[in-house]
Amino acid sequence: MSSKPAEEFNYDLMSIVVHDLKAPIASVKGFIDMLEHLGPLNERQLQFVERAMKGLERMEQLVADLLDLSRLDSGAAIEMKPCNLAQLIYETVEMYEATAAEHNITIDVYIPSLPPINANTPLLQRAISNLIGNAIKYNRDGGIVAIQARKEADFVMIDVKDTGHGIAPEDIDHIFERFFRAKRPDKKQISGTGLGLAIAAAVIERHGGQIWAESTLDEGSIFHFTLPCMAEIETDNRNQSSQSDTHRPHREAGGEVSDSVDDDLQESDESSDSDSRYDEV
Repeated sequence: MSSKPAEEFNYDLMSIVVHDLKAPIASVKGFIDMLEHLGPLNERQLQFVERAMKGLERMEQLVADLLDLSRLDSGAAIEMKPCNLAQLIYETVEMYEATAAEHNITIDVYIPSLPPINANTPLLQRAISNLIGNAIKYNRDGGIVAIQARKEADFVMIDVKDTGHGIAPEDIDHIFERFFRAKRPDKKQISGTGLGLAIAAAVIERHGGQIWAESTLDEGSIFHFTLPCMAEIETDNRNQSSQSDTHRPHREAGGEVSDSVDDDLQESDESSDSDSRYDEV
């Protein structure tokens, strides 16, 4: 019998399943792509092709999400290195600027000088990406996503705020559960695997941090998470200095540059003292 722990065995099994699923998914996508080269398609046929591709993309995302969660559950070691958190956040925001522009959503970021942290950069970027992606996906057209980071005691606090429809009080305690989908006041269905926040929470916890959310219906939500400063998680005295990052405005959809952080988020910060992919899979 295998001496592997059950969690590690489950991860190995999931890796095999994911590997076996990738090939047929890629094959189907290839054949769908070929349809457009066989001759002109009418409007209805193009709709079918688009729906099929979107379905395959959701399947790919689900497979990747399940593998990530399996890896996190297994307790397998992840490589941690010094990380410039400010730079990582800005790089992640840039990935979403085009999507935000499609819905006329402004992304505003304020990050002062931060101490270095120890992180698995691809994994941490996945968590941050999930939070920013949700803030855009569940926002209103013409809304705002405000991102702030600051040092507090021996950790760094990051806030991601949106101006969406908010989360119902009865749902707020379940949003980090796997496959949970909160009810939407506007009844609008949004595609997703229901694993994004579960992955974000698992990643933050593996980095020694905490994550929680506050929300008000018809006003929006704020997701907070913390990460320990590197001095707190490394016993050796590394002479690392953080890069000095200041407020870096992001362009609105219309080309305007937002140069101020949402007042509500600033007030929340002042009054609050509360509590990838892997490098290689």
